[in-house]
Amino acid sequence: MALELTLEVEPSEKTMRYYCTLVVRSNSDQSAANIFKQDARAFLSFEDLHARSNVRRRPQTFAGNASIQFVERNDLPRYEWILESKVEVDYLDPDPYVHVKWLLSHLKRGTSLADIQKQGVECTLSFIGADKERAADL
Repeated sequence: MALELTLEVEPSEKTMRYYCTLVVRSNSDQSAANIFKQDARAFLSFEDLHARSNVRRRPQTFAGNASIQFVERNDLPRYEWILESKVEVDYLDPDPYVHVKWLLSHLKRGTSLADIQKQGVECTLSFIGADKERAADL
């Protein structure tokens, strides 16, 4: 005799959202072409951090938490590319491996983040889990 169990879960207003972000910053506008596969470039967001139109003041607090403060950097490299798993990976999946694997699969074969950093390119990999309310702010 087999037991069949069906579980239906109503989405909660507080359902957590998860995603992984890879931020690459460099003074060379060719860094993305050297690091990312051709098909990954469609998912990249790009910003010229030195362009006058992008000069902006960042909020001093994050999500209403006065204990977290941003520090302005005057030495940021000129270009920034951001790749986020939330564009393709199920944001309800809390497994960091799935998100990181998706991000790293978009790097050119043989690319090492450690080697890139030795060449003066900034790389930051982060995994974020936030409730629905805060995820909208991220």
